[in-house]
Amino acid sequence: MITVLNKIDLLEDRSWLEQLKGHFINPVAVSAKLKENLGLLLEKIEDSFSGRMIDTEIFLKHGRMDLVDLFYREGKVKEIQYLQKAIKIKLSLPKIIFHKLLNNKDIEEVN
Repeated sequence: MITVLNKIDLLEDRSWLEQLKGHFINPVAVSAKLKENLGLLLEKIEDSFSGRMIDTEIFLKHGRMDLVDLFYREGKVKEIQYLQKAIKIKLSLPKIIFHKLLNNKDIEEVN
């Protein structure tokens, strides 16, 4: 969980902000209006998701465009090659989806 403390641009005195952040779980003080600390917020969001993702490279049988669609919707496709005998995909997927697909006969993990 990330606690976002927005509208810090409205504070006249920010000296007590660090003390206030101590009362929240994983706090980030931002000003959406002034775009202040938004980069830090994005970094925290990425960090929280990176532990839930797995990088992999797979071969996928042609005709399984439903899985290609799933990979684009639920993961991050880094590279895709349409080869003569299969589709080769480098991607990051949520671990829960990856483990569900391991036994699919149309998918082969690249070693």
